[in-house]
Amino acid sequence: MTRNLYIGYSVFGALAATMWGIAPVVASERRLGWLALKRVSPMPLYAYFAAKTISGAAFVLIIHLLLTVLAVFVSRTPITLSQWLLFTLSFLAAVPVFAALGFLLGCLVSPDSASGLINLIAMPMAILSGLWLPLEVMPEAVRSVAPFLPAYHASQISRTILGMQEVDMLPLHVSMLAVMTAIAIGAAAWVWRRGGDADNHA
Repeated sequence: MTRNLYIGYSVFGALAATMWGIAPVVASERRLGWLALKRVSPMPLYAYFAAKTISGAAFVLIIHLLLTVLAVFVSRTPITLSQWLLFTLSFLAAVPVFAALGFLLGCLVSPDSASGLINLIAMPMAILSGLWLPLEVMPEAVRSVAPFLPAYHASQISRTILGMQEVDMLPLHVSMLAVMTAIAIGAAAWVWRRGGDADNHA
């Protein structure tokens, strides 16, 4: 396993495990009326969202540990302990934006359609972000989309940490990921508050 694949599959694990772990669950709770109940309860939205995010991050970390075993002990991918720790923190920092996207999707669609829609979002995002194929070999139109995708910035941060590119662009990637996270969380919070009685008819 090359470093590129190690990064790509780790970021995709964060993307897929978080969205698949949150969106169908939220959609099911919405259909059962649990979201309407939570909305009128004293529990703040951030506590509910944080619980979903932490549970998603736990699964993401398990996936990453399995990939690390394959990369280090099977493929002999060179990586130091400090690089691994920073790398792990870097893509875990992307979990909130993926969790917010999953939460947003779960608040909008039915449980039956959630998994299919996640496929339509996660797979193209992975490809357009260069997680599996280098962006350099892709058409210019594809490369122009990547900077608008959180998975792209998460992978670029990871590549910088593992010494695969210069640090000059690191502040930009960190800033863009933070902005995208804030937008996704804000959109999810807005949909949550606007949900009202629609939860009962999902």
